[in-house]
Amino acid sequence: MSPQIFFIVGVICMGIALVGGVLWWHNTKGTFLDTDTVRLSFPHGIITAEIAASPAKQSQGLSGRTELPSLHGMLFTFSSPQKQTFWMKGMKMPLDFIWISDKKVIETRSDVPPPKNLLDMTLITPTQPADLVLEVAVGTIEKLQIKVGDVVEISNAK
Repeated sequence: MSPQIFFIVGVICMGIALVGGVLWWHNTKGTFLDTDTVRLSFPHGIITAEIAASPAKQSQGLSGRTELPSLHGMLFTFSSPQKQTFWMKGMKMPLDFIWISDKKVIETRSDVPPPKNLLDMTLITPTQPADLVLEVAVGTIEKLQIKVGDVVEISNAK
């Protein structure tokens, strides 16, 4: 291969990598990797959560798991506030849902049951748009006294 062709191919590959990186950063707001965990500090306690930023991770969610450790969950991140609908397909345990926007709790839903059977496609939709949705073990909202209006501080888990 001639040096000019090698150079051109190299420049094209670097350009593709740069564009891919910019798109990834834009879609995740440059804050969390899909494999990261974060700490969400509420007025009465802290929850450690896995990040679900990619469509694949969001689709999988907590499906198939039989338990969550106390004060652990999964945080779904979206590039802009929206009324994101969730379902409990494949869930084997009930969950509490916490919708967060602008670092404040805007809605909660406690004790959402797993599906009764394979045909049960119950949908969980908030009443207002949110850019973060936190799924936690049932009883967490009550345990930490989480309520609408609570301020949530988010930091990387160490």
